[in-house]
Amino acid sequence: MTCLARVTVAVLVLVSVLFPSTMLAQSTAGAITPPGPPETGPGSAASYRFPGARIQHYGANAAGFWIVEPTDDSGGATPAASEPLPVILHLNGCCGDGGYTTPDELTNWFTHLARQGYVIIAPVYADYGDGVLLKSSVERFQDALEELDNAGHSRVDLDKLAVTAYSYGSPAALEYAATAEANGWPVPKAFFAMGPCEGRFCWDVPDIASLPVGLKAVVMAFDIDDVPGVEWPQRLFEPLKSLPEQDRNYIEIRSDDHGWPALLATHYTPRDSSVDIDLLSGYYQTISQPDALATWGVWKVSSGLFDCAFEGKNCEYALGNSDELLNMGEWSDGVPVRPLSATSDPSADWSLPAAPVDPDAEAFLTAQTDGEISGAGFPQHIAFGSDGKLYVINGSRNQIDILDSAGEHLDSLGQAGEGPGEFRFQPPDIPYFGFGDLAFASDGRLFVTDTYNNRVQIFDSELNFLAEIGADPNERGMLLAPTGIALDEANNRFFVASNAGGAVNVYDMNGEFIERWGADGPGGVFFNQPTDVEVAPDGSVYVVEFGRSRIHHLTADGMPRAIIGGNGLEPGYLAEPRGIALDAEGNLYVAEYNTLGYGGTRVQVFSPEGEVIGLIAGPTTTAEFLAPSAVSIAPDGTVYISDEQDRTIYRFQAGVSN
Repeated sequence: MTCLARVTVAVLVLVSVLFPSTMLAQSTAGAITPPGPPETGPGSAASYRFPGARIQHYGANAAGFWIVEPTDDSGGATPAASEPLPVILHLNGCCGDGGYTTPDELTNWFTHLARQGYVIIAPVYADYGDGVLLKSSVERFQDALEELDNAGHSRVDLDKLAVTAYSYGSPAALEYAATAEANGWPVPKAFFAMGPCEGRFCWDVPDIASLPVGLKAVVMAFDIDDVPGVEWPQRLFEPLKSLPEQDRNYIEIRSDDHGWPALLATHYTPRDSSVDIDLLSGYYQTISQPDALATWGVWKVSSGLFDCAFEGKNCEYALGNSDELLNMGEWSDGVPVRPLSATSDPSADWSLPAAPVDPDAEAFLTAQTDGEISGAGFPQHIAFGSDGKLYVINGSRNQIDILDSAGEHLDSLGQAGEGPGEFRFQPPDIPYFGFGDLAFASDGRLFVTDTYNNRVQIFDSELNFLAEIGADPNERGMLLAPTGIALDEANNRFFVASNAGGAVNVYDMNGEFIERWGADGPGGVFFNQPTDVEVAPDGSVYVVEFGRSRIHHLTADGMPRAIIGGNGLEPGYLAEPRGIALDAEGNLYVAEYNTLGYGGTRVQVFSPEGEVIGLIAGPTTTAEFLAPSAVSIAPDGTVYISDEQDRTIYRFQAGVSN
């Protein structure tokens, strides 16, 4: 999912878009099951000091705050107040009823912490904006501390304070940690952020002058998180690099579908319930958390971090890269669950050396104003028919526009809907962006990724509906928000990027499912938000991984060959790549969507060897893009660049200089 930073935070409520309830089905997969919770250590029930927990909301309306505290009875009636207890201040993600946060979605995790002996305070805010969220959260934190002074509550020890966050609340939580001492607020000794949303749908991390001495910090990401992706958690982690290496950790929970239910590290992993998907068999199932990713990942690491910060014990469960930290238990057949990854410097993974820039870059595809096609609503990819017409995905109108070679509108195919020949290129109720791709086969058939109907539609040479694939959740080849498509007729197959599924599906030209790339993807991880795919003249395959700002170059059988990019602004780096295209020489054109204005908003051209040989809308050209979403190259070599937010398609003549 992508969107300009200016759009409403309601965009974050995506689970109903990607996983409609009507698509749920029970699994009939094999008997291999995931592990239960750890039997020992800070993620286990053996660490509990109290038999129960009380969870209560305070406030006259949906705002106010939640207090979770341990009890001396399993019924949760009598708070345990025999000694002052450590405090956790939690800033949650948005958005619940009326726009209020809903920290009650984390009650399983809160109960786990309370039974270990922590008091959790979760402010509820509906005040969004730079600085406003923190201000309102601090006010409600102070109200909660006043409430805890009343009889019938656990006593608290503010010298043992941790600040935690989920998603949208993370930048404000980090700002609290950095400014608490200067503002006279209780100073935290631990910081823990899960799936932090920094930037794209949220707010940028503020300038951090310093952090509390001795602070222990962990940022946790999820490998197929399609809300903040993986890159933005890494950005949130950057200020924490001022801490000593042994006091900080960046941890990624990785998906594993060896058995059923599949363990999928999505944005919703920490929450009390989610929709889980078996990526291999294609079955959906509602999973009641906590699953193994929550208990072995979120619970174990967070509790280990707090123990380390407050008591100087169990540090190996949260910091460094010990076996205790990385271990995620075993499937019922004895196969280890894919371990966590941990590093004190995640930027080392994507701060790659810039590729050399060809000295003739200035003369390569410079911008001309000889042909703008205006009025295109959220334009996406273009296919070029044998009749010389252009077929353009119109994201805002949920149709395919048919244009002549001069850009004049001739006709349209389809309309919004779920039936045959109808499309949903735009997510329901989120009118800020679109998705979609299309391709013609040599026999005239048209293949279209109908993204938010979770399917590919196939039309005959007269544009009559023939079939759909991927929409049935009982199919092995089911699709989740398919975005890019590429035909490989020489090998009787085509590829579809399953954006929310973290994979690329492979089908034969009749639409029969063959296999999936990415469920056990390059480097042993899922793709994070694959948005486009292309087949090179030599049969190799390029896959755009939007969530990690890089392009995978795979062999014809899906094995890793090379990686292009890594997050950054210099030539050779990438900033949110979204669409790609290949010219006749095998040069790769990459549209950098760059929703946050960090640089990008350009198209880079890479040689087949992965070297930058040109920039479009870079420092040497005249075009200015707002959010280029797709690149399409006509048979005559003309390059078309779709700018989604500018609602314009730009046309460039190859080899023409200023």
